[in-house]
Amino acid sequence: MKIGEEEVWVTGGLGLTTADLPQGNDLAGILRQNANYGCRTCEVFKENLTEIDYDIKKHGRYHHLTDNYFDYLHQLHDIPSLQTAFAKEHGLCIKPNVLDQLFRDRHTQTPQDAFHAVAGLGGRLLNITLESFTRDGEAKFLTFAICSKAVFAELMADNDYVRLDATLQYLSIDLLKVFPEEFSNLPNLHVLRHLSEHARRFGNLINASVSLKEMVHRIYKSYVPHTNKKNVELDFIKRENTLQSLRYLIDRGLHNHIQINGKIKSLFDGWYLTSQVYSNEDIEEDQENNFTSPSSNYINIKVRSKWNKQKIQENGFSGRKLDENMVSDISWTYDNYFGQQAAVAHYNINFYQHLSFTIIDDDMIIEENIKLQAGDVVEIEGKEDNDDIENEKWFARIQAIFVH
Repeated sequence: MKIGEEEVWVTGGLGLTTADLPQGNDLAGILRQNANYGCRTCEVFKENLTEIDYDIKKHGRYHHLTDNYFDYLHQLHDIPSLQTAFAKEHGLCIKPNVLDQLFRDRHTQTPQDAFHAVAGLGGRLLNITLESFTRDGEAKFLTFAICSKAVFAELMADNDYVRLDATLQYLSIDLLKVFPEEFSNLPNLHVLRHLSEHARRFGNLINASVSLKEMVHRIYKSYVPHTNKKNVELDFIKRENTLQSLRYLIDRGLHNHIQINGKIKSLFDGWYLTSQVYSNEDIEEDQENNFTSPSSNYINIKVRSKWNKQKIQENGFSGRKLDENMVSDISWTYDNYFGQQAAVAHYNINFYQHLSFTIIDDDMIIEENIKLQAGDVVEIEGKEDNDDIENEKWFARIQAIFVH
């Protein structure tokens, strides 16, 4: 492409892959943590995982060396026994993974996940502390809290990386000294040795954390039971396209190729966010005691005595949902009385037996606490089609009182 007056090449590639401990090993082509050599960053033996003096630089896994291992592993394809033995000796997966076709560094671009490592250690330490209630446990938990703050620091300078490495090493020594049986050869504890290097490479450990991916995974996982499970990927794509379209409309996005119906636009008007949280009981109570009339002369409008399902059906209604005729009437009411030309999005309604209100004029109360109920006959102003005839007084029976 051309930038200014200069022709430049633009290429794309893989930045990094975030995954928890077992899946990260799979993507790096390394056997999982229960193998003899189950660390994807170095070739530590499982019995030496928590040795503080272990030289992770000298025995580190380096991409060009691992590539040579895999080349030799493929040459042993016709001799399965030798292939399995060689893979086990170096902790390598025999089957290729989905990222093996990409140009990448399988080790530096698949960093250890600080989120799972620190959270796992924290949970184990908390359980031990609560079970023992020892002063040593409480002191170590305080040290762990300090380390956690350092691990998930957003801004880090050169001296912060050095301090992080020293802090994590101090924590490892302390945990092995106080709780040797619980933390000896624990993969999570060994991962701490690599975190300072990952933080220096990616700026901080938040950038390489899998926590965001975990939240997204949880969201999508919750949708699976609502599909027919025949083509989950397609269902996810359809759902994501729908949500992105709705987000586009709510953000008042415009595009020449998208024709939006006027009433659909009105559907997204008048939305707001609130920090308050309401329960269903609060909403119902608020509905029963807070209404606004299209005429400012009517105030203190309240409803009481909600109908149950049997009562609703006895009065000729099917249930607590608007039917087709009621939807049409509701739309007409919003338009003519409230001046809102909006699509009816919610069909739930509640029926009540009693209605009360107060009438005022120039802030003076004319009549207070007027009460009506379903079945009452009221006098209303009628209008003839002929404009020359004066309006007459008509009578109407209140069939129902409902709230939408």
